[in-house]
Amino acid sequence: MNVANPRKGISRSQVVVVLCLEFFVLAFAREVRAQSGFFGGSNPVSITTSSLGAGKVGQAYSDVLTAAGGVSPYLWSISVGSLPPGLTMSIVGSITGTPTAAGTWNFTVKVTDSTAQTSTKALSITVNLPPLAITTEFLPPATLGSSYFQNLGASGGRPPYTWSLVSGKLPAGLVLSSGGLISGTPTVVTTANFTVQVSADLASPSASKALSITVNAAPISITTASPLPTGTVAGAYSVTLEASGGVPPYSWSIVGGSPPAGLALSSGGTLSGTPTNSGTFSLTIQVADTTAAIISKVFSLTIQAALVITTTSPLPPTVVDSRYSQQLQASITDPLTWSVVSGNLPTGVSLSSTGLISGTPTAAGTFDFTVQATGGTPQQIATKLFRLEVTAGLVITTAPRLPDGTALLPYTTTLNANGGTAPYNWSLTSGNLPNGLNLSSSGLISGTATTTGAFTITVQASDASSRTASEVFTLSIIAPPLGRFSWNVPATMNPGQQVPVGLSLSSAQPNPVSGSLKIGFASNSVLPADDPAILFSIGSRTVPFTIAANSTTAVFDGPALLLTGTVSGAVVGTVDVDSGPTGLPVGTMNIMPSIPKLINIIAERTSNSLRVQITGYSPERRLSNAEFGFDVRTPAGTQRLTLVRNVETDFDTWYRSAASVAFGSSFAYEQLFSVQGDASMIDSVTVSLTNGQGTASSSPVGIVSN
Repeated sequence: MNVANPRKGISRSQVVVVLCLEFFVLAFAREVRAQSGFFGGSNPVSITTSSLGAGKVGQAYSDVLTAAGGVSPYLWSISVGSLPPGLTMSIVGSITGTPTAAGTWNFTVKVTDSTAQTSTKALSITVNLPPLAITTEFLPPATLGSSYFQNLGASGGRPPYTWSLVSGKLPAGLVLSSGGLISGTPTVVTTANFTVQVSADLASPSASKALSITVNAAPISITTASPLPTGTVAGAYSVTLEASGGVPPYSWSIVGGSPPAGLALSSGGTLSGTPTNSGTFSLTIQVADTTAAIISKVFSLTIQAALVITTTSPLPPTVVDSRYSQQLQASITDPLTWSVVSGNLPTGVSLSSTGLISGTPTAAGTFDFTVQATGGTPQQIATKLFRLEVTAGLVITTAPRLPDGTALLPYTTTLNANGGTAPYNWSLTSGNLPNGLNLSSSGLISGTATTTGAFTITVQASDASSRTASEVFTLSIIAPPLGRFSWNVPATMNPGQQVPVGLSLSSAQPNPVSGSLKIGFASNSVLPADDPAILFSIGSRTVPFTIAANSTTAVFDGPALLLTGTVSGAVVGTVDVDSGPTGLPVGTMNIMPSIPKLINIIAERTSNSLRVQITGYSPERRLSNAEFGFDVRTPAGTQRLTLVRNVETDFDTWYRSAASVAFGSSFAYEQLFSVQGDASMIDSVTVSLTNGQGTASSSPVGIVSN
């Protein structure tokens, strides 16, 4: 497949890596000069640095060694002793770093010129301790009654430090430890001024500083949660609001909304009374302390209606041996528990805990019983006397929804009735059966339907005594089953491929079938993301098709090719049939993870730098290492110089960005090298990229001059 240029719109990782060719080439130059009898000029090399500056623990240090004579450039090293901890010396004689310990360090430095002449010199560096000082500038305020912890800070001297209070007092409830921790729970609102002192070893004089801590009262807060407890119409209600912080006593008031009629809020915070109307009310309640500090909070309060059983009595009558169902209702919608507390239901009929009276009565009669409903918050109880009459009338017992049928297939179902005097005579009084079906006088619906859809009919049954009963029925005729769709796509494919797609149906149909083949993609890469390049060749993830009558092979408008993109995961195919079922499964193709794919590499040089640009993709959306092998010309022949860099963080940032999703796993990676020496000595570069599946390497790429 063709991959769009991923450099457009993709940020690049540019990390400068120093490519030390100068030392590499210099080593060969020395060897050549030694073999040719060249041993340098007439002036011997010598170290001109007479002394090195002193340093301080924890402060940056920098000094440079100098030399004269010989043939530059010079290479420096330490032949005896060591530098103070924290300092390092480069091969060009620069001593840098941050000392971590005090003392004097003696060592011998060695310089070597380009003809291999050497010179040594004994030097030393003294590292001093910084003066002892308290670094804490101020202390944060404390809150009355709340735990307080604050460490004092110091620098300089030689730890450990010892702290003490030399004047003034800490707030009541707080103490200072010898380790410099001020802790405790303040008990008084105040501002305390005091002076602390820190000391270290005998060589470091102590230091002191004036500090202060302010103890504030805790902020006032309403601690009662919302919503408030639910109340009931005509029921006594009382709840006391609570607050914390501030300076009691508190004064309460309603500043927004109105309480339910019958309730009032006292200044002491008690909301009480007998509510007279139901509903959910929003109240903004304010509390103030003796310092006039105030805070408010919005509360929700629900007053539920009184529990009343609203179903009327007597209940709708029924007949013997017919199915009966009646749901009892109440004034509140909370879940209720229903039960019969006196009297009897008809034999065969029962009351469920949810309030449903149901069953099939087996004897006629008039039945009186008392029902109780329990529920609500708070809980309420209501009772009511009901009457249910059971007669021996004619009843159609067949369920209103008839069994579904299938077009072009035989259909049969029989209607049934109970009660009255057999035999029964059946007739259709309204509506129409599907074409091809008929109702016999014995109650048999049969035939072969030729149309599909939902049909509503009214049927009447009459007995030998001319009693009648009617029922409305619904009947659905569905289309014949289509069979199973399948495609001829391989179960697994590699990224960056395309494959022709074929679609077939397991059984031929008498009429043409049309619809759409669709694909969806679920990534299983390390950093999952959709890949917009996974689609059909028409540029979409949906392609229309038709299957001729009495055929099983789908025909597309043109060649249908599936492009696998650059991200590993599962491509799932489904079919939507026009005016029919949707989401029918077709099959799954897995795009396999693989090693990175290197599409293009460009290497450019300038006088002192080298730029390598790489485009490619990594199906698992992760790269861990990049290795660069440089072919360098030296007096002894071409040598290979290899540099390896961990790029996991750079590529993780790219693949997590929203911008990367539009490119699947494609990337444009640019690496810039700073060359110390002659960049023209580098002839070519070989690139290797590694992910969790392995390593991909390029052939040597020639370097062009910019």
